[in-house]
This record gives sequence, C-alpha cells and structure tokens, in this order.
Amino acid sequence: MGRHYILVSVLSLGVLVGHGCVKEPPYKKEPVSDVAKTNEVRKELGIREVKDDWEFCGHRFGEDTWKYGAFECKKVKLNEELDRILWEQDYYYTGVTWTDIDGTNREFLAITYDYNEGVFFVVYNGQQAKLDALQNRLASTYYGFMAETNEETLRIADEMLAAIGKSRLD
Repeated sequence: MGRHYILVSVLSLGVLVGHGCVKEPPYKKEPVSDVAKTNEVRKELGIREVKDDWEFCGHRFGEDTWKYGAFECKKVKLNEELDRILWEQDYYYTGVTWTDIDGTNREFLAITYDYNEGVFFVVYNGQQAKLDALQNRLASTYYGFMAETNEETLRIADEMLAAIGKSRLD
C-alpha cells in the first residue's frame, strides 16, 4: 500500500470524510451538468452512467455529487464558465471497513476519467493483497494509476471490480 498512500489519502478525503450528502451552503439542489446528454457521452466512453435511482446530493465547489444508498457513488467536476466536464469519479464500495490511527476507513475502488487528457485512472483503497498487486501493475500518476492505454487500464479495473463482486457500468 505504500506508494499510493498519498494518492489514496487525497482521493479519500472527500469520500471517507463526507460519505453522505453535504447540504451546507453554498450548494445547488440541481445538477449543473445535463445528465441525459452527459450519460450519452458516458455510454460511448465506457463510464458508469448516472442512474435514475441515485440521489443527487448537490452541486458544491464546482462538483455535482450523487449517492446510492449511504455512500457517494459519483462526482463530476465542472468548469462552469466553459460549460464542460473536467473529470468524473465513480466509487465502488465493498462494505469492508478497518480502523487505524486515522479512524475508520472504507474499502473502495475509484475510477476517474479525465476529459482533458482523455484517460482513465484507478485507485484502490483497501487491504486485499490481490487488488494491491493488480493496481501495482499500473503506473502511478496524479489522479491514480493507469496503464499505457485506456483499454488496459479498464481491463485491470474490471478485474479488480470483479474481485469485489462489482461491475464498472452497474
């Protein structure tokens, strides 16, 4: 877990601290992004679409956030002046938790798509050696871990998700 600790810590800040919907000002009650339009793009790119049964948490600090059940499942970072998505992250929780000196941690896998660069990244936060080993086959970058191609990154992400009983597009 060593080489991705900082990446996971930064990524986890919003996920682990505020796993529910934050409804403090300033926030908007409706998504800024056009969900139907962006879902079509997501379908083409192989990104999980926003589902009808997800709860919209709000738009705050340039991010649209949704949750399913008790946890955030998608964040979409927007450049509102240019009316475009910068990146989005999908979170897949396993239900496993553990406690360390920082408190309670939740096991999850996050997949990020950077619209500017057109690339996918994966981050695993957990204690499963198999998933750490899969992630360590990828190169460490600013958003997480990636292979030389999106196809390879997603192939490994799908393998990691299958290991925790999840599917990327569900």
